[in-house]
Amino acid sequence: MGTKKRSSNYPKQKRFLKNFSPYSFKELIYWFWKNISLKKKNPGKIHYLPKKYQFNQIEQEIKIGFLGDLMDTFGKEVEFSSEIKNFFSDCEVLVANFEGTLWDGDLESPMDQKIPLSTVNALKTLKKPGNIYLCLANNHSGDFKNNIYKDSYNFLEEQGFNCFGTINSPYINLNDRILIYGATRWSNKLRGFDRLAKTQEIIEKMNKMDNTSANISKGLNHPFWILYPHWGYELELFPREETIKNAKKYLKMFDCIIGHHSHTPQPITKINDKMVAFSLGDTCFRSTSPIMKRYCYGQMLKLTVGALVKGKKAAITLQMGEIEWSFIQSTFPEDEENKVIIKPIENYPLISKKLRKYLP
Repeated sequence: MGTKKRSSNYPKQKRFLKNFSPYSFKELIYWFWKNISLKKKNPGKIHYLPKKYQFNQIEQEIKIGFLGDLMDTFGKEVEFSSEIKNFFSDCEVLVANFEGTLWDGDLESPMDQKIPLSTVNALKTLKKPGNIYLCLANNHSGDFKNNIYKDSYNFLEEQGFNCFGTINSPYINLNDRILIYGATRWSNKLRGFDRLAKTQEIIEKMNKMDNTSANISKGLNHPFWILYPHWGYELELFPREETIKNAKKYLKMFDCIIGHHSHTPQPITKINDKMVAFSLGDTCFRSTSPIMKRYCYGQMLKLTVGALVKGKKAAITLQMGEIEWSFIQSTFPEDEENKVIIKPIENYPLISKKLRKYLP
C-alpha cells in the first residue's frame, strides 16, 4: 500500500494537523487561547484612516464595494439593513470573501464551514449577482470533497455570481482596466491548495521579476491592481509585524490591499501612500455566546478609482480616489430569532481604552 503524495500545489509551511488547521503546533495552541482572550496588541503602531479619506483628486471611473468573510450562520437567515444597502447603492460592483461551501449535509470535521442558501439570497438584495464577485481563496474552500466543492461553485456561477481566487480564475478583470487578485496563504485541508490561488505564488513570481514592471500573468497590463488576500492570523485586532512587512512587499506590485482571515476588523490604513485594509473581519456570523460574539464584527468599505484630474499620465494611469468605510455587526433581534441582521455601528466595542488612540 503506497503512501499518498503531498499535493504539488501545497506551499511549504509548518503545520500540525493536516486536515484541521493550517498552523504549526505552537500557533494552533495560541489560536485556542485567542478564542478565550483576543490578541489586542498593536506591534506596528498602525492607525486607522478616517472613515472618509481622499487619496487623490481623480475623475472617477468606478466605485467598488468590499465586504469581509461570509460565515456560517447555523441555519439563520441573513438580512442586510437598509443602511448597508444604501452604503453600497452607488457601487458598480461588490466583492466579498465566500468563507465556506454551500452544503446542507454532514461536516467532515468540527471546523468545516457551511454557507446557507439564505446568505446567497441576502447578497442579491445588495447587488445583482452579475455585479457581485465572490472570492474562494480562503482556508475553508478545501473543507469538503471535490464533488461538493464543484456543486457549490457551479451553483454560484449558475446564479450569476462571479467566483475568483481559484487556480483557474485567480483574478477579476474589470473593463480591462482594474485587476482584483484573490489569493490565500492558508488552507485547513491540503486539497484546498489544489483549488486555490496562493499568496506564496505571488511572492515567488515577484522575486523572479523586475518589481517595477511585474505582471502575475503574461500579457496582463492593467493600470490598477488590487490584492484581496486571505492572510495574517485569526483573532488579532492588529496585524503582526510579519504581515506589515508582507504588505510592503506586495505594494511593490499592487496599488492597494484589502485583506481577510482575522475574523476581527483590523485597521484600514495607509502605507507608502497606498491603502491597506489588513482585514475586513466577518460580514455575518451567528452566536450569542459571550466568547463567540467576538466573531460578529467586521467592516464595509468602498473606494473610487480613476484617472488623476491633472497630470500627463492621467490617460493611462489610474489612482485611488476616495474611500469610505464603517464598522458592522451581526445582530440577533429577540423578536426575530431566525434572523441575523447586519447593521453598521459607530465604534468597535472590543477595542480597549488604551488602544482607542489608533481609531479614527
